[in-house]
Amino acid sequence: MVKFCHSRRIFLSGKKPMPQATEVSKKINKSSTKPAGYHFCLFFNHASQYIDLHRNIQLMKNGRKIVIGNITIECSCRKKWIANWLENQNRLLIRHDRIVCRKSNKELITLYMIDNCSFRKKYLAYERYLIVGLFLIVLIATLTRLIFKYELYLFLRKCRHKFKFNVFNPVDQSSTFDIYISFREDKEDISKWVIGVLTTHLETRGFKICLPPRDFDLGGVHVDQIMTHTASSKNFVVVLSDDYLNTQYQVIEWGHIWNNYKRNINSNILVINYDMLHSKNLKDQRLKAFLRL
Repeated sequence: MVKFCHSRRIFLSGKKPMPQATEVSKKINKSSTKPAGYHFCLFFNHASQYIDLHRNIQLMKNGRKIVIGNITIECSCRKKWIANWLENQNRLLIRHDRIVCRKSNKELITLYMIDNCSFRKKYLAYERYLIVGLFLIVLIATLTRLIFKYELYLFLRKCRHKFKFNVFNPVDQSSTFDIYISFREDKEDISKWVIGVLTTHLETRGFKICLPPRDFDLGGVHVDQIMTHTASSKNFVVVLSDDYLNTQYQVIEWGHIWNNYKRNINSNILVINYDMLHSKNLKDQRLKAFLRL
């Protein structure tokens, strides 16, 4: 039942919330000619039913006041405007205006419903931040994997050696040579240093060195010999110059060195930056990774 004080009475049932809300709104709008200070008293029967209040009730002007009484509304954050409206009207502490919402057989005063909605709003905000954070983490990890994949591979390989995380290695550990030296043979200064200094120093220390211009058979197929000798070498030394990969044979040789290095977990590659190159001057991402680390 809805009652307008002083002279008018309107009876509404609480069984059908939406028609009731519309009718109340119409009655309030039709009563806009009432003088200022006119009181509207709304009393609802069937208290066990949910009551729906229309937002137009906030449009009351000219000092009109509304006495709500005790009603039960749906516990929904969409209804929190009711609590805001009551608070703005300074009615939360008035005995006759008690609006509660029912959820799971438990009544909550509308003030606490606002708190619950605020908590839900914060929770949704945190959830969005979490989703954005996870997306950024995945994006950064993906970009890092694409850009620095060889650096990551070399770093993890070094960690495995450092902490001795040895795994089963299908490659035969018996090798003909301890070290295979790769360099540009047509560069005189590099050839003199490799043959006269580096190779001599290593061999005096007991290492078996594979030196292509010395150990390859004359007249043999160069590509086949590269494949055979790199496969029979345990470790590799690359003397890096500005034109190291300018020939097809050098590209093939470096490719076999890398593949054997990946297959044999116990092998190593030492890159000697002979011409003091910067990593940005190299096109090969694998050689870049060695210089960056």
